Amino acid sequence: MSMSQEELNEELQQLGIDEGSYKMVALLPLVHVAWADGAVQASERTLILKIADKRGFADEAGAKVLESWLKDQPSPYFLHRGRKVLEELYDRQSGIGAEIDKAFLEDLLAFCEGVADSAGGVFGLFGRVANEEKEAISKIAGALRVDPSKRWADVKSEFD
Repeated sequence: MSMSQEELNEELQQLGIDEGSYKMVALLPLVHVAWADGAVQASERTLILKIADKRGFADEAGAKVLESWLKDQPSPYFLHRGRKVLEELYDRQSGIGAEIDKAFLEDLLAFCEGVADSAGGVFGLFGRVANEEKEAISKIAGALRVDPSKRWADVKSEFD
């Protein structure tokens, strides 16, 4: 179901985002993965901020929104609403969202994997990605209908 412009603006406002910083919604899945184990590690925060900067999301208003998401854990309901808004933005052919770089969505799961990998799993044991982070990535992939074929190794060099 498609949202009207008014409904979309209202949803963005509920997420603390205005029309000028609406692209930040695309970073919410990365924040979800960072918080999946209950805390955002410094390495996760650093990588998310690098991605935001390199991919052009880091305007002043957007940076404040992102900082708040990294400081205070968003609720599961907030993350769900964010995914719905992100779906809507990426499905739009005109108006707000239509000019979003669709390639970012293709890279999104790879970025999520990178965020999870940057924290090193559970104390560096049992693999590099914690089960909670794997579950979060799987949930994001399903909700956004994203092909998980692109991996962090495919895009990592852009952020080294």
